[in-house]
Amino acid sequence: EPFQITEIKVLSPGTVKITWDSMAGVNYQVQSRDSLSSGSWATNATVLATGASTSYTNTPVPYPSRFYRVVAPAQ
Repeated sequence: EPFQITEIKVLSPGTVKITWDSMAGVNYQVQSRDSLSSGSWATNATVLATGASTSYTNTPVPYPSRFYRVVAPAQ
């Protein structure tokens, strides 16, 4: 099912908190990469949702920019 990212909050330079609508019992992968035009997506975490909203906070990264996405792999 489609789901929506509901909040992206910068906590400090290089650290963000991503919150999305979720379905309990589904594993979501938080992925990132340095560029949208090249490179592969690296999985930062797999998060098991326990309710209708799930969050992930990354560890600080020293990059000037970082792109994130949340995917729900086929179960």
